[in-house]
Amino acid sequence: MASAAGGVQNNVAVERTVSDVEIGLTDLKENPGSEHKVTRSSKMPMLFEGSARSWWNPRFLKDDLENQLQRCLLPLTRYRFRLALLYVAVSCLLWCIFFAVVRGTNWIPFFTGTLVLLFIALGILGFSYTKACESAILHLSIAVILILIFADLLSYVYYDSALSAVGIFIGCIEILILLYTFITLPLYFCTGIGVLYSVTLEVLSALTSDMQKPMYIASRVLIHIVIHVVGIHIYLMAQVRKRSIFLKVCESVRLRQGLEVEKQLKRCMIHSLMPPAVAEEIIKLRDQERDREGSDDDISEKTRHRRSSLGSERGRMTFRHFHMSKMDNVSILFADIVGFTKMSSKKTAEHLVFLLSDLFGRFDKICVECNCEKISTLGDCYYCVSGCPEPREDHAKCCVEMGLKMCVAIKQFDHDHNEEVNMRVGVHTGTVLCGLVGTCRFKFDVWSHDVTLANMMESEGKAGTVHISDCTYGFVKDDYFVEEGEPVPDIRTHQLLTEFFDAKTQQFIVQHVSEKERTIGTWFIIGRKSEVGQTEGIQNGAAAAQQQTDNEKMVSDGDNFQPDKITPSVDKDHDGTAAAAATDNAKVDEANLSAVGLIGKRETTTHEEMDVGDTSANGTAVTHLLGPKKPDQEMERELNEIISKQTEKYLYHPAINHWTVCFRSQPLERKYRRHYVQSAGGGLQSCASPLISSLFDTIVSLIFFLLISVCCFISFQPRFPLVIVFVVSLLMLLFLLVLMLLNVFQLKANVEWLKSVKQFFFSWYPRHLFGGFLACLPTLVVYSTFLCGIFTSGESVADQFYCLLIISSLIHFCNFTHLSSWMKSCLAIASGLVLLILLGIGFCYDMTVTTLDDVNSTVSTGMNGTALFLSQNPSSQPLFYEIVIDTVLLLLLIFVLNREIEISYRVSYHGDIEAVRDSRKMQMEEEQADWLLDNIVPKHVAEHLKQNNKYSKTHKDVGVIFAKIVNFEDFYDESFEGGKEYLRVLNELMGDFEELFKKPEYHDIEKIKTIGSCLMAASGLNPKRESENPNAHLCALMNFSYELLHKLEQFNKEIFNFDFEMAIGYNFGEVTAGVVGTTKLLYDIWGDTVNIASRMYSTGVHGRIQVTEDTATRLKDYFDFEHRGQVFVKGKGDMNVFLLAEK
Repeated sequence: MASAAGGVQNNVAVERTVSDVEIGLTDLKENPGSEHKVTRSSKMPMLFEGSARSWWNPRFLKDDLENQLQRCLLPLTRYRFRLALLYVAVSCLLWCIFFAVVRGTNWIPFFTGTLVLLFIALGILGFSYTKACESAILHLSIAVILILIFADLLSYVYYDSALSAVGIFIGCIEILILLYTFITLPLYFCTGIGVLYSVTLEVLSALTSDMQKPMYIASRVLIHIVIHVVGIHIYLMAQVRKRSIFLKVCESVRLRQGLEVEKQLKRCMIHSLMPPAVAEEIIKLRDQERDREGSDDDISEKTRHRRSSLGSERGRMTFRHFHMSKMDNVSILFADIVGFTKMSSKKTAEHLVFLLSDLFGRFDKICVECNCEKISTLGDCYYCVSGCPEPREDHAKCCVEMGLKMCVAIKQFDHDHNEEVNMRVGVHTGTVLCGLVGTCRFKFDVWSHDVTLANMMESEGKAGTVHISDCTYGFVKDDYFVEEGEPVPDIRTHQLLTEFFDAKTQQFIVQHVSEKERTIGTWFIIGRKSEVGQTEGIQNGAAAAQQQTDNEKMVSDGDNFQPDKITPSVDKDHDGTAAAAATDNAKVDEANLSAVGLIGKRETTTHEEMDVGDTSANGTAVTHLLGPKKPDQEMERELNEIISKQTEKYLYHPAINHWTVCFRSQPLERKYRRHYVQSAGGGLQSCASPLISSLFDTIVSLIFFLLISVCCFISFQPRFPLVIVFVVSLLMLLFLLVLMLLNVFQLKANVEWLKSVKQFFFSWYPRHLFGGFLACLPTLVVYSTFLCGIFTSGESVADQFYCLLIISSLIHFCNFTHLSSWMKSCLAIASGLVLLILLGIGFCYDMTVTTLDDVNSTVSTGMNGTALFLSQNPSSQPLFYEIVIDTVLLLLLIFVLNREIEISYRVSYHGDIEAVRDSRKMQMEEEQADWLLDNIVPKHVAEHLKQNNKYSKTHKDVGVIFAKIVNFEDFYDESFEGGKEYLRVLNELMGDFEELFKKPEYHDIEKIKTIGSCLMAASGLNPKRESENPNAHLCALMNFSYELLHKLEQFNKEIFNFDFEMAIGYNFGEVTAGVVGTTKLLYDIWGDTVNIASRMYSTGVHGRIQVTEDTATRLKDYFDFEHRGQVFVKGKGDMNVFLLAEK
């Protein structure tokens, strides 16, 4: 049933190469699942999205898309062609039996011709299963239809035909239906040859048959017209559904490609933030909160006031969701570059980044080989763990081997670059808390005193060696030679949390009382006891390293940590942080596997657009491309294979029960039955929509009813029953037509009673009850003319014409494509059986004749002029069996056609559902990826990454703050659940701070990161938000800092009466912002401005905001500052500093 790609000559383009398809085969709508949308300037709805606006040759505007459609639908075309051949073979077989049994006038030529036609049909049917049929199916279709037409017209060669005029005419109807539905030809060809066939048949019939009266000729002409109208309607709707399904398949493929990109991007974002298992829990919780609470603004508003009523009730708080896990037997490694300061002082920033990129790139590879998890870098310090987040038995040996290989790698680095740097490595084993703190710009991290001890192992170590603690030594003593080192303080001593009443403040005060200090022994690794001694886990890690380029593997391995430690002993100069972080997998040529590469690919896959046609001329919508603009042949071939497989899945293996023609899934079936009502009020759409399709069904039904009624009025004497049925039926059809027009064009759609009427009539059971009655109207009109008197009026062919009219009206049951095929077919069978019953029982015999001689004189012996309704025993007449065969064959055709129509309609709906489902999945994945991406980089940076694979920019006059809870370490204690509940308090506190970022007045402020209990933020980083007042964002940052102090004060009143204290350092100046890393993105800022801001808080006053002299001078018109005096700042000497007094 597929239409021509460019006329008859190129209808099937099987030999086209894949490269010819280009990307036109994947033109799709921008809004998934909305393929029916058309421009409002269109006066008529388009056939389908991307159509060429040619109703006489339905096709896509783009030739490549049309050709790909023909290739994908070739199996369906052959299937329909085989159905037609099988139907012809069954028909020929029945007629051969009829001719052989009846043996009427000239039966031998008819038997022989029918037998030959049977063998031809069977031969072509067998040939259709060969490979050669693919390229010859068009020519075979033309040949078959011409043979059938010739065979039917050949019946008029004999004046005394073995077939009556009824049989020949019904055969013509069947051939026309096959021509429009099952034979693969263009519409203009079908219409042209069909009209020519009808005209020729009527001319021959007028010359040779008994139906030569004008009323019969006119009626037959009208019947031909309605058959062509129904055939064209079925043809067009079939083309619309096929192309709609194909577009939905392409849309689904495009969405799934975009979905895959979004999943990869999300995995990369997760890879940069946290382990996948933690990410799944957080994303699931986030989605549940959004569904329950509404928008993010609603959530923040509710959390902002969730403790307002509980401030006076100590110990009763509603905390935020907290993601933290305690893990034992985790080994932590810190490695510091000895001589980094000397090396960096002699290098430009670009050269230093290059050297660090090379060095840390080598460390990253070793990290994977040794089954360690990289956390991140702090300055020139490299930080990783083993045994977390997934436990390992060989965790200690993995870290020791990591350290030893790092020492070897840096020597090779010195040789390659003529440098003189070394590594100092510390390893400690213990318990960690791993999870997330904060609500935005969070990263997965580990906390515990054991983490601080690992850092102490590094700082107390020696260059070129691995320094391990007693705890680690217990795991690796059988594998390495060691020498004893100096003991270090064991900070893991438990603290007792006590509460007492302070008479001065009249409040309860909480403080810790520490146990007696202890020490922990240390060891230096001096060699392996067995040089072969690589653990099985490490060997497996080396194999895993070979798969590092696989993005999926990289994600599942979980290189996803960021150091945020409790104790300040791990702090490094911030300028080194960004420079070192810039080394994380920073090869731009790997962008297609990197996060930034996926962001760019995502933009290409989901946002590139291409016109399906000339929108100015045709008003077609702008549609998406699937994949890149110029893919290579392999990409095109894979794309075509995917589309072909998806098309095969939808068309040839639909999720439909083959007996009931219902969806196998009950929820999907219920949804399908409701979708017609849900689509009501959708406005002007394409013909693929249920409403437009039903509107055309109603118009065709009205035309069919009117023409059949005209035939009844001119062929038979009008009677009261006929008039009543005609008037009532016409009113019902007009009512339905008006209702459809009101719904489609949204005329007076706001009237409540009209909505109720539409809601009732468009629901499943009322629609089928009403639609089934409408489908029967043409047959009811014909039956309403039934009167024995019309068969005794001297018209010898009145009964034949009556049978012809009844059988022809059965074609109307192929209309109303949205109704159940079983219901329509059963109604058609019932209507046909009524005719056969009336014929078989001799209904009018007793009323018209009294003797057998009268009957014999009335009933002739030929095929024509036999008064069937007046016969006492009609079953003894050949014409009766002929009409039975005509009726059975037409009902069989109607049954098959209705079944195919409903299947295609349901497949189209299923494709729409799949496209919408894929769209929602992609939207959800995209939202989740955007959310994760927003936790890594600011939105304006993410937009930049969509166009470029890297981001770095120098900004002037950027405000930077460091806000640290200076006494959190005094509060933190691991004696209770390893300190988890204390980190919950920190998470709550940071969450309160981060809510300030959502305020409109602080839209210029970006959170950079948190380091333990220290929050870092900056303003003036978004060039798109430049204000006329250059000090606006600096003032906003100062107000933000002031509100942080107020938030902390409020928090202290609500929780345990413990007085947390904060020191804030503020500075402004030039900074460099950039996104570093490819597989693990990190947005950071660095420069002298950042370093000084960090020193402002570390040398600051608790509960105050300390600023530099330049800051106080710049903002003196907005704030009052107190001169504190001079303080010593590392790297700067003595500096004049100021404290914020008031706004």
